[in-house]
Amino acid sequence: MYKFNFYLDKTFKKGVSEQDVLALKELSKEGKSIKKYLNDSPTSIYVGATIHGIYFKVRTEEKVLPSYWDSATQSVKPNHPNAFEFNADLQALKAKIDLAYRNARANNLNLSISDTKDLIKKVIHGNMVKPITQGFFGLWEEFIEEKKKTTKASTLERYNTTKTRLLLFQDN
Repeated sequence: MYKFNFYLDKTFKKGVSEQDVLALKELSKEGKSIKKYLNDSPTSIYVGATIHGIYFKVRTEEKVLPSYWDSATQSVKPNHPNAFEFNADLQALKAKIDLAYRNARANNLNLSISDTKDLIKKVIHGNMVKPITQGFFGLWEEFIEEKKKTTKASTLERYNTTKTRLLLFQDN
């Protein structure tokens, strides 16, 4: 089970305690203004990820004033000057992260938290690795081609024998 969300880094000013934050959230739900407690500087937007009950976060390259952030919808409020574009970019980023994670899981069921964190960073920074389109035996051929440079012929022969046996096993 996995879930990706957006969160702000420093929503409230320095000096606002955890207890104050809880009270301020209640006031906000009641419709009362908490603007004077919000951070005056733009703050980073993070991707919060929960993978099999383990939570971690990765910083995006986006920043926003907390007064423009709607934590309930995890998006920029409509009164932000570029709300439509900003929210479209956030939703596109979330979709890319979701797709990259699902593709990575399809290729590696034992994807670690560290691998997932690196994957999210690559998506955020636009450095996505090309998806693997070839199957296991295509990768096996790449492996053998690379090993031909540094491996003895007898070892390569064992690799090919193993491949032949695996192909026979696959056909049965």
